[in-house]
Amino acid sequence: MTKKLLWFASAILLTTFSLLVPSTPAAACPANFCTSAQRLACAQTCHFKGIGLWCDSTTCTSECICGSVPPG
Repeated sequence: MTKKLLWFASAILLTTFSLLVPSTPAAACPANFCTSAQRLACAQTCHFKGIGLWCDSTTCTSECICGSVPPG
């Protein structure tokens, strides 16, 4: 039970951080790139576990990652 609560707390923290911190400069990618709605949808898909929506501002691409290992 403690492990699940710890995992859930870390997922909430990660999701909150990713929603509050912009991942790209405003001029680099389109306005609809990695929106808070997309981040929340990814978090829900992953049951609030894992990395979440990975946004690459150098290529303006994103990937929903339910695991714990980032791409690359």
